[in-house]
Amino acid sequence: MSMIAVTALAFAFAVSVGLTVLVRFVARRRGFVAHPRADRWHRRPTALLGGIAIALGFAVPVLSFGQIHDVGPIVGLSLLVAGLGLIDDLFRLGPGTKLVSQTVIAAAALFLGYRLGWTGSLTVDSLLTVVWLVGLANAFNLLDNMDGLAAGVAAIGAAGYLVLAVTSGTPADVVMLSALVGATLGFLVFNVHPASIFMGDTGSLFLGFTVALLATRLGPGLGAGGASAIIVPVAVLSVPIFDTTLVTFIRSLAGRPISAGGRDHSSHRLVALGLPEQRAVLVLYGCAAAAAVAGLSGFYLDVTHANILLGLFTVGLAFFGVELAHVRVYNPADLVNGPRHGVVLVLKTFNSSLHFLDVLLDICITTLAYYTAYRVRFRDPAFVLYFPLFLHSLPLVVATTVASLWAVGAYRGRWRHFGLRDAAVLVRGTALAAFASVTAVSYLYRFERYSRGVFVISAVLTLILLSVGRASFAWVHRLARRVRRARERVVLYGAGATGEAALREARSGRAALDVVGVMDDASDGRERRLQGVRMLGGFDALIETVGRQGVDGVILATSRLDAARLEILCAACAERDVFLLRYRSGFESILTDGHETGPTGREPGENSDEVSVGAPS
Repeated sequence: MSMIAVTALAFAFAVSVGLTVLVRFVARRRGFVAHPRADRWHRRPTALLGGIAIALGFAVPVLSFGQIHDVGPIVGLSLLVAGLGLIDDLFRLGPGTKLVSQTVIAAAALFLGYRLGWTGSLTVDSLLTVVWLVGLANAFNLLDNMDGLAAGVAAIGAAGYLVLAVTSGTPADVVMLSALVGATLGFLVFNVHPASIFMGDTGSLFLGFTVALLATRLGPGLGAGGASAIIVPVAVLSVPIFDTTLVTFIRSLAGRPISAGGRDHSSHRLVALGLPEQRAVLVLYGCAAAAAVAGLSGFYLDVTHANILLGLFTVGLAFFGVELAHVRVYNPADLVNGPRHGVVLVLKTFNSSLHFLDVLLDICITTLAYYTAYRVRFRDPAFVLYFPLFLHSLPLVVATTVASLWAVGAYRGRWRHFGLRDAAVLVRGTALAAFASVTAVSYLYRFERYSRGVFVISAVLTLILLSVGRASFAWVHRLARRVRRARERVVLYGAGATGEAALREARSGRAALDVVGVMDDASDGRERRLQGVRMLGGFDALIETVGRQGVDGVILATSRLDAARLEILCAACAERDVFLLRYRSGFESILTDGHETGPTGREPGENSDEVSVGAPS
């Protein structure tokens, strides 16, 4: 079947490339383009409807290579979802209309016999199937927020399923998954940064629904009702699931509408940490690849190794989520209508004062370490005999570990700095936890049949996982600071829609600029932020900042600056050798002292590439 896979993938890739070029041409001619907006990431009009090329790039090879009675229903349902996305791209359907339409199509898939085999109950599995199909379609729709992100993650997920299909699927499964990978990669050629075409809802809904639908076909090969039937499909597609869960949770805490667009997804938070747009996308590609490997381990590896690998991936993803959740992406002024009641307010209070998410993460780490220790100490079939001891003592181990870490101060402050003192705190905490665990188990169960080696191994693993997790965040923040230091430090004047667009452009990696502060005359002096960057005051504060020579340049992103103040600013910048840029559709130099100055203060003749940083070519 490998030859079929290669042929179908190559054919789909070629069809998708050709159709993408055609669709892009037609979209530009007919005006079907996405214009820059305050709540979107792109900065120039970009062709839409690229999802048509993906959908047809998938359908044509599948219908050419597959048996119509076998692949026809999948193609038909997928094209229905693509059609729904196309209507939304052209006419803007309401959220309720889209949700109902997606549910109807998911119900049609259920009627045709596509059902998950997760619980063994037909009723429960039917409900889960509808939620799975509709949820994944919308998850990819939310994930489509940065150039190449949704398409790349979909291709990686489909490739993971393809590996599974080659081993345990049918020829039809291989053809469809190969075609999906090829069609997505063909579109990705034109969608990587800087994208010349977007897939729109046509492509994102199609990709999410089709990948989810094909997962239901692979379910019987995993053993209906078995643990792997649940773990494998969820793990392979955990990145879009993770992003949707994170956005939903944080927006609920912030009192923001879940269905509204915004720049608060995983990719945007990575950019806010200091990563350029391309690197942020590559990080999520890496997460998707790790997810695919972890998911496939649930099928190909024995239970011992699969559970440990899946546990490590889950803990790593949890660390990732906790750190991203702490990245500031909302302007505090936008949160005046924040949560006022119920569970949301309680969770927000717990997380800020009791480090709720940090404690929850350490509970996961402790559980994984204790389970792994039992697996290392006792091989099958002995593990089955000792598993009840693990279950009985697990609550004690978790409780004593968290309490010990709290007692030694492991939950004070954040993880952006990790040194010898922090490592010493973790050593004391895990040592105290091991002693307390053994004491508690001895008191309650007289330590009968328990192994001292298990507690030693568990303590060592807990210390390693806690240290690696916290050190990894410190390393990420050091890397982000290094990236920012490699850029020239600038302040932004103007906090409106143009200012937000300029800030996105500066962070995108196209311009070697690091915005360290925002100035605006509307600033009331209180602590406020624009996309996580502090607002430092008005025009007087801007002149004072330039006078201290604490920055390399200034970006003007407002049209409200009169000629007199502009002259004052130009004089201050010229005196301190600070470059001055204006942002419109890109960064443009402003005339100072009769010369066009680029971002390093040199004249254009010295380096023509620096005359207009990030300006359209």
